[in-house]
Amino acid sequence: MIRRMRGFLRALLVTAAGWGLSLGCSDDSERPEGLDPCAGDGEGCVTPGQTGEASGGGSAVDAGTADGSTEGGGETAISGVVLEYADDQFLLASQYAGEAEVFTDGPDGNTVTADYDGVNAFTLEGALATEWGWMGVQPWDSTSDWLPTLHPVDTTAGAAVELPLVRASVIELVLQVGTSPLAREAAAAQLVLRFVDETGLALPGISIETSDPTQPILFRDGSTWSDTDTVTLADGLVLVPNLPAFELPGGTIPVTFSDGVDSYVLQPRVAQGTVTVMTVLVAA
Repeated sequence: MIRRMRGFLRALLVTAAGWGLSLGCSDDSERPEGLDPCAGDGEGCVTPGQTGEASGGGSAVDAGTADGSTEGGGETAISGVVLEYADDQFLLASQYAGEAEVFTDGPDGNTVTADYDGVNAFTLEGALATEWGWMGVQPWDSTSDWLPTLHPVDTTAGAAVELPLVRASVIELVLQVGTSPLAREAAAAQLVLRFVDETGLALPGISIETSDPTQPILFRDGSTWSDTDTVTLADGLVLVPNLPAFELPGGTIPVTFSDGVDSYVLQPRVAQGTVTVMTVLVAA
């Protein structure tokens, strides 16, 4: 059963705790105990509908606080590592050994970047401090199998971030398993959504709509994917493929989801040739 509270939905950052969830069981009695995706003070959660094009006022100065967090609208530094997803569950990840560039919005509407060397943590200076931000990562080797990814990030939290890449071959394999196989369009965006409850357990029964009624949508069904189902299955996992998109660093699009009673609008950022990965918490 989907637990819900109107207006109380959150899209989570990708965190190490999130990768450890064991999903794919057929019913609630078989699903293992989940992890709280918003444990503690919940600073790793942002609100759907507000996660999108970051905009902030104030001067580009360090607005630090005593706990290491940063006030919104100012300038902050973000540290972290680049990872790689292991498979089409988009959960387990390990450190990426290649070189990459990470990027996010700056306070003046510009894009700020930092290099990742495959070993040491990166530090990205001059980022916009906002609860509703986005960070991206793209490999330096554009001929590799790794696609750039976009992730929602609370850049006021002062915490290290982890940005996993996705294999093009994994997306292409998923697109081939349906009744109407698709090819990945290089100039389009791929959107991965995972729906969970407040304990981290996957939520079945969620439907998805975009502005295009003919848009294909795939739902993960245990060990495979389906393009004939119309709601999330036991994995709570959705792939919305080949979305028309903006050039990097991207822009937001509306995506509506419903639990059969209430409907909500997400604003994921998408960009050409990238994969946006977003976990959505539906809380009771």
